[in-house]
Amino acid sequence: MNLQELVKISRIEILPFKSVIQKLNIIPERTSIQIATHNLSKTLDFLSMVHGRFNLNFIPHLPARLFNNEYQLLQTLDSLAEMQVRDIFVIGGDEKSPKGPYSNSFNIFERMHKLGYTSLFKEIGTGIYPSGHPFLSDKVTFEALKLKHQFVTYLECNLDFNPRNISNYISKIRKEGIDKPVIVSALGAVDKKNLFPLLKEFSPRKTIRYLALHPLLLLNLTRGRYTPDKFLESLDDNLAKDNNVEQIRGLIFSTFNSLESHYKWMHKYLNTN
Repeated sequence: MNLQELVKISRIEILPFKSVIQKLNIIPERTSIQIATHNLSKTLDFLSMVHGRFNLNFIPHLPARLFNNEYQLLQTLDSLAEMQVRDIFVIGGDEKSPKGPYSNSFNIFERMHKLGYTSLFKEIGTGIYPSGHPFLSDKVTFEALKLKHQFVTYLECNLDFNPRNISNYISKIRKEGIDKPVIVSALGAVDKKNLFPLLKEFSPRKTIRYLALHPLLLLNLTRGRYTPDKFLESLDDNLAKDNNVEQIRGLIFSTFNSLESHYKWMHKYLNTN
């Protein structure tokens, strides 16, 4: 697919706050929407509020380090299956210490497989880190990806503002024999006036940690309104240069619930490219 087609079928990422529910009507039907979270119960509550109300494909983030025990894990997976969630995104999470027995996503995949839960979901994704994992070396993350390879159907990039890094990383993992399709993350068309009030919903500690892990996010948003046009142009060039275009399954835009701004940009982009 070319870049315009990828934008047209792109996913978005939102935060599970009640204030965003009234905005979901502007999203095209059958769009896939990832729910980023630092709180599993808030994610499940959000899913229960939107279940059956929208013709949208909701995809919860499941950070391994947030699960207190196996009972909570299985209860969560059962609840998702009951709500007809068919796509999940499992990551380690950025908590410094796990709350329970799961320190990484592979631990979750192992338990799901052993207990027969993987068959409940049509799609299972996990994260990759083009600019490097904040705590682990590339060698360690590559070995971890090889272990997870049998359980996942796609890989999703952590938010990265450098298309050169993204294409290089895809080339590296292909050389390691990791051949699952990749979804590239990008910042959507976000206005900073919508972002900073939203960050107040988090505790100060979590806000500071998130921005520390994504310093370029803060830099881009201090300029006012951000649009991904230049990023997408550079991504297209770099993927073509490295013959990685066919490795890309899709795009996901982090919107920080700035849906009106993002879809206004998206409509303009698709009608001018």
